[in-house]
Amino acid sequence: MLAISILFRLYFFLSGYSWIVNYVSMPACLDSFGLGAFMAWLLLFRPDQYRKLFANGYWVILGLLLWAGVIYWSKTFAEPKNIATDVWERLAGSVFCFFLIGKGVLGYGGLMKAFLENGVVLFLGKISYGLYAYHNLVYNHFHSPPNHPTLRLLRKIEQLVPAVAHNLLFESLLFFSLTVIVATLSWYLMEKPINDLKDKLT
Repeated sequence: MLAISILFRLYFFLSGYSWIVNYVSMPACLDSFGLGAFMAWLLLFRPDQYRKLFANGYWVILGLLLWAGVIYWSKTFAEPKNIATDVWERLAGSVFCFFLIGKGVLGYGGLMKAFLENGVVLFLGKISYGLYAYHNLVYNHFHSPPNHPTLRLLRKIEQLVPAVAHNLLFESLLFFSLTVIVATLSWYLMEKPINDLKDKLT
């Protein structure tokens, strides 16, 4: 799966297609799926090897350094979209997440444990499907038209408080806050009632 995914992204990059093809196409994500499937297989059928592989937290740090290295490499190109971003960044991110999640299953200690068990992080984890499902509807830099409700709200706030106009940090906080609100509503109005139904029916 990893090879298919890398070759798919490489083909479309070398063929001159827009980066969006590699960003949204399912075959371009097969390295993530492949590593996830391998992790699940190890956990189910080779638990001793799983523990041996993921017990050492240094793999998480090495995965993070690999991903950061690819990001740094991508900035050395004149074009913002290049072979590093289009072909290798997703693999590096997948390797980092592979070790991050794998270690998480066994459990973290220290600061990482405190961070993951923080109430805010736990709540965001609870509504994480909604964050994933709705973030693109709240705002998409490439597709949201100027009359999109989120952008209209942003312009209205900028009129009332000119100091925040064209402030990337403020815009990011606004989009994130709106996404959290929508995901929270979805959790309490839709997802939680469906989950409760499942418990009643089994």
